[in-house]
Amino acid sequence: MTRRITVIGLFFLSTLLAAAIANQASAIEFARRTAARNATQSWNGMYYKAEWGMPLAVVVPPTAKSQSDYSWGVPSYRTSPVAPQYAPGYPEAGVYQRRLFRPVPSQPSDTTQLGVYSVRGPW
Repeated sequence: MTRRITVIGLFFLSTLLAAAIANQASAIEFARRTAARNATQSWNGMYYKAEWGMPLAVVVPPTAKSQSDYSWGVPSYRTSPVAPQYAPGYPEAGVYQRRLFRPVPSQPSDTTQLGVYSVRGPW
């Protein structure tokens, strides 16, 4: 009886250990993919908010991973990842050039054309 309990306990512990290792590997892979995407992707789009004269960052909780985008046509709804505003190594010198951005169209066809972008802070 004691031997059976020991075997069951060892099986349970080995299952927990395997799950923890798999979860750790998954977290490492997610962090690697996120870092690679953030190194090549900016937090803002092509448009600036007219009232500010530059793209406007709406700070979301650091646990937010995706946002909803709406547009006319097909598909009218899509989910995209929320990029962090600050790259590793922040703060560093940065340059803002308004000519790199477009004003909001008079009749925007997509929420990404409004000049307002969700970002996660550095915390």
